[in-house]
Amino acid sequence: SEMSQLYGGNPLLLKIVTANFADLFSGNITQFIQQTTLVIQPILRDFLQKTSADLSDTEIYLIGCLALRSKPVSTNDLKSKIAFAGEISDLQPVLESLIKQAFLLKIIEAGEDSFTLNPEIKKYIIHQLIAKYLNQLGHKKYLSGEFQTANAYLTQAIRFNPDLAASHY
Repeated sequence: SEMSQLYGGNPLLLKIVTANFADLFSGNITQFIQQTTLVIQPILRDFLQKTSADLSDTEIYLIGCLALRSKPVSTNDLKSKIAFAGEISDLQPVLESLIKQAFLLKIIEAGEDSFTLNPEIKKYIIHQLIAKYLNQLGHKKYLSGEFQTANAYLTQAIRFNPDLAASHY
């Protein structure tokens, strides 16, 4: 139940994570749950890199919009408040596709469907955005000759995304 809660009950994410935990922790579920944040980032990164190549521009846009929302967003709000990148009629198939791919969670609130990103995916995306922003700040400080400040920003960028090559450079 704890693993199900960690991954929003999403069957695909649970399958990906449990397939890896047996190899990494010799089947010790308690140890795996205690270390889940250390383990899930590389697994999630690999999953997202493989899956995101197949995402449409509309799916990527919708994921980006939902990543910045703190609460689930209803279908009606998505149609009216978010400047949707594609045809409004395409919204439902896009939402269903993202649910199947483990990106979105569907929540029924007051009889209406609402959607939010899977918490682990949301955390990962936000970390990527923060890392890129810190990298940009560090680069600006470097260009203006503020090397200590640039180093601090770039070091923080690496903490949020160790794979961000520009920050290492």
